[in-house]
Amino acid sequence: MRNRPFYAALAGVLAAVFAACPMDAPVERPVTITLATAEERAVIAFLEGAWFSGAGGQTLVGYRIGKIENIARDLAEYPDLAYWTDKGFDPAAPRVLCGASGSGGATGSGGAGNGVVKPGAYYIYYYDNFEDDYFGYLAVVHVVNIFQAAEGEPPQGALIIEYLEHCFPEWADFTAPLRPFCAVYYRILSRAADGAGHDTVQMANPVNLAKLDEWSRSQIPGNGPPLPAIHYAVETAALDEARAAFRAGTDAACINWGVVMPQNREHSPVG
Repeated sequence: MRNRPFYAALAGVLAAVFAACPMDAPVERPVTITLATAEERAVIAFLEGAWFSGAGGQTLVGYRIGKIENIARDLAEYPDLAYWTDKGFDPAAPRVLCGASGSGGATGSGGAGNGVVKPGAYYIYYYDNFEDDYFGYLAVVHVVNIFQAAEGEPPQGALIIEYLEHCFPEWADFTAPLRPFCAVYYRILSRAADGAGHDTVQMANPVNLAKLDEWSRSQIPGNGPPLPAIHYAVETAALDEARAAFRAGTDAACINWGVVMPQNREHSPVG
């Protein structure tokens, strides 16, 4: 059973955040997201699909990437979709948050209303199957930062993402200013087309590893008051900040690749 008390508290926080957004004259501001280069589009086309890791026959964590207009169909078998829908998320009209900066010019820092993401954009869904905590999220992909890999290293980069309304993860910052931008780092370990027989990647959410260590030590009884999960969050308030933060060479501070289980392409959804 996931952390339902947390859900209730989070819903209250979200209600307070959105109540602060200008609501007297809601304005639809469609968000058009276009990946800039053929190389970016080739990477996201390869990553489209479901990628999961597991142990002992059980699926643990993973990602699903697809076109935004297919969310209801693609995520129908996943438990998080109903949870977000109950909070107000509309898979037929996914929106970014009001007040966010850099959403294709659609949601300026003082603008009213939320931006509806247009068809053709890619979503990314993070699924976790842990018992006690809830870290799932749903976001839209703005940019593919492609890194120049060193000799012998796999192709790698970072998907720059923006969380959709009602679909934040547990660690996200709900204080002003809003921080809805983050990234998913990826490494392409093998491709079936290259003769490997299967597609395998590593994808991982960034956190501040130094602050995560501080957070972990604070959870030990006798070490003082426990720090909140937000202590190790790395979200940014603007798209340009995210592009600068999640670039080549930054993964060492926020990803421990040694503990990221490889994820294989799945051909059916998780129940």
